[in-house]
Amino acid sequence: MPITTAVLYYIINNTLLHNKYYIHPLILLAQFADKKRRMRRFLIAGMGVLMGGVLPFFAYAQLFKSSDVAGLMTVEDESKAVVILVDNMLREVRGFPAQLTQLSPSCYPFRHEIGSHTYYFQSESILNRFKACKDLQKTACEHTQREREGNSQKQEELKGEISGIFDAHKRDIFEEKVREKLDELSSQNPLLKQTAEESMNAHVEYLNQHGREGLRTFFKSHYVQPNIGFIHLRPNDGLSYKGPMMLTLERFIEKFQTRDPNLFEKLKRFLHKAVNGIGERSENLLKLYDALFTSLSDEEIRAFTQEFTVSLYEEFSNSLSRELNWLQAPSEVTAQAEARFYPSHKKGEITQAFNDVKQKISALMQNKSTETGIDTSQALSVLNTLELSWPMDLAREEGFIGDTLKAMISTENAAYMPDINRIMIHVPFLNIPRWQIIWLLGHEIGHAVGLKREYVPQFWKHLKDCFDEQGFKEYQMGEVFSDWLATEILTQLLESQTPPLREEEKREALLEAVLFCTPGEENEGALDLFGQPEPHPANWKRINKIIRSHPYVNKLFGCSSSPPYCSGDQPGGRQ
Repeated sequence: MPITTAVLYYIINNTLLHNKYYIHPLILLAQFADKKRRMRRFLIAGMGVLMGGVLPFFAYAQLFKSSDVAGLMTVEDESKAVVILVDNMLREVRGFPAQLTQLSPSCYPFRHEIGSHTYYFQSESILNRFKACKDLQKTACEHTQREREGNSQKQEELKGEISGIFDAHKRDIFEEKVREKLDELSSQNPLLKQTAEESMNAHVEYLNQHGREGLRTFFKSHYVQPNIGFIHLRPNDGLSYKGPMMLTLERFIEKFQTRDPNLFEKLKRFLHKAVNGIGERSENLLKLYDALFTSLSDEEIRAFTQEFTVSLYEEFSNSLSRELNWLQAPSEVTAQAEARFYPSHKKGEITQAFNDVKQKISALMQNKSTETGIDTSQALSVLNTLELSWPMDLAREEGFIGDTLKAMISTENAAYMPDINRIMIHVPFLNIPRWQIIWLLGHEIGHAVGLKREYVPQFWKHLKDCFDEQGFKEYQMGEVFSDWLATEILTQLLESQTPPLREEEKREALLEAVLFCTPGEENEGALDLFGQPEPHPANWKRINKIIRSHPYVNKLFGCSSSPPYCSGDQPGGRQ
């Protein structure tokens, strides 16, 4: 690019000139001047006059009458216009170059490429605001990436610690229970020892001394009842579960599939009847053992005895583990975990945020009720009685240390439980940033009063049609409404903070509140464990269509355009 043309581009950018009708003649004039060197001095002198008065005058006049900027910026915060004008210049000026590398880095040291265009900015703050307007999710996740990585590592450490506390307790109980159970069973069965290896050796020794007939008699005396070791140790468990012992029996039955198909089918029927309680279970097991000990070779009998004994211990261990999953933890173990993972000051911070969010939602509903005359008493009753719940509370109330607690440790979110009208706070929740906590609490409270509830206030029902127009599915409406309500409350709290936040602090807080960083359509159309469609929209939609569309967010970041916003104020749903 000729040097004079580069200077003109520099002037245009520095004066924030917007109107394309000013730009084209200047570019043509510069190109003409490069061919006619004798006109350069005249042109440079003219540029001095333009830089000193004419261009700044027209630039600022154009800046503040632009329809793109109107209503989105004030004279006091004119830096917002930089994003709008640079964006519009590159979009609207035909022939404007994609790469402006000749510009002075001291004036525009920050750059951002989108497609074939390169955008230049005076500060990193303005760059982030421009990027947030284009993709709020990506910007927020990049902006807080280091903090997210640190939190993620801390959460993994917390999971390991809290699991360790209860697992250690469980191991102690397990070892004690194993000793008690083995002592009880060994009085009835002399071949059961303290370990699987000792027990296996005892069974093999019995086979050596009494032969296959003696061991078959022993099996028929001791291994025909489910409460002794077959399938499950406890008689009340469903027998359709394929435990290690059942799998061992199946494996040896399969040996006859080609050797003796008729015997194979007969053994399968015996096992099926025994497992499913068809007829007399003990009788079917007796027939099964008779056929196996009669038909297997000596080597196979020895292998069967060893595998059966090991599988007996595996099932024995599994049954005790399942039993211990719902064993009540001693109060001192629960207190130890609570003091470590739920310190009182953190619980206090979350409780205060919960009360703030709840109060804002209550005020919002009451104001709308006054405006519209619509009754909200049922929804307000649910809201007023809504409480927080901590995993340690349930550990004390219901007594568990197993899979349920582990799910609370490994889940990074909170969860609304409609059956008891509580919001369960999971362990990692205590370590996320404050504004994420506020948004998440608003989201979970939204499930208590939202579109999926029969008592949802009538003045919010129009939002469903608006969400539908934005492309959200029917089965996603509950989650989308909760996102919408959380965003409404987040923006209110950002604006009403005491002492007030600076504009930059508000932008930082909003970027901090974004927590869903997975890109793309990662969960669209997926089915949950019950075969139902995943109710959560793709994360980028949740952020770029709900949070990003809010007028407050547009104003805060100085965006020149916005996705459609679903308003809770207008019956038509659009604003």
